Amino acid sequence: MEKVKKPIYKKWWFWVIIVVVVFAIAAGGGSSKKDSDKNSVTDTEQAESGKSKDTDKDAGKEDAPEEDLSQIETDYTLGAGHYTAGVDLPVGKCNLTAVSGNGNVSSSNMFNGGINAMFGVDDGNGLYESSFNGLKMKENVELKISGDVVVQVSYTEVTGGMSGREYDESAAVELGSGNYTAGTDFPAGTYTVTAVDGTGNVSTSNLYDGGMNEMFGVDDGNGLYTPEVKNVELSDGVELKVSGVNIRLVPVKE
Repeated sequence: MEKVKKPIYKKWWFWVIIVVVVFAIAAGGGSSKKDSDKNSVTDTEQAESGKSKDTDKDAGKEDAPEEDLSQIETDYTLGAGHYTAGVDLPVGKCNLTAVSGNGNVSSSNMFNGGINAMFGVDDGNGLYESSFNGLKMKENVELKISGDVVVQVSYTEVTGGMSGREYDESAAVELGSGNYTAGTDFPAGTYTVTAVDGTGNVSTSNLYDGGMNEMFGVDDGNGLYTPEVKNVELSDGVELKVSGVNIRLVPVKE
């Protein structure tokens, strides 16, 4: 007679396998849940941390005081020199008017809202422009005035302030006729050049890069000589030539 086989669920090893599988699933699920909870906490902490940083950043922006442009002067009277928007003049838009004398006025943005003109009081021959409107003085634009012309600068719009310059009279240098090299014969730097006595000519090797070339001397009333040029850049190696006039160099404080 054929022996009857027991159903598989009645065998002891079947239930052992079932128990092992159940424990394995339970253990795996618990670990997965812990990892999930851990990741969830980490993500939440990172999100809150990022939010906190953004809040601090926004708070910093709100705390930064805005520049009060209402207190900035809008009218300036300038002679020969180099004037930089944001340093010597406000940033913005202005009109120019010749007050006296004749010379040249140009700006470093002459092809983009700037100026390059023979400028001065009308002498009847039509050579000089006596006014110019809408000069755009964006930050770091340089306005250059040469000759004995005096220019009134009137701002119609101010969009930024200026830091200004201080000059160190105690470090002034006086020079007579001769050839001099900045950094060798006198300290390199930015200077106001002033005529002390006599008349002649003063020029630098960097004429088109912050330099000068002027009939220079003490004003004799005929308007031929420029008595002072502001903010001349005499960097290391620039050559300065002086003839027929004694001059004084007053450096800008660093």
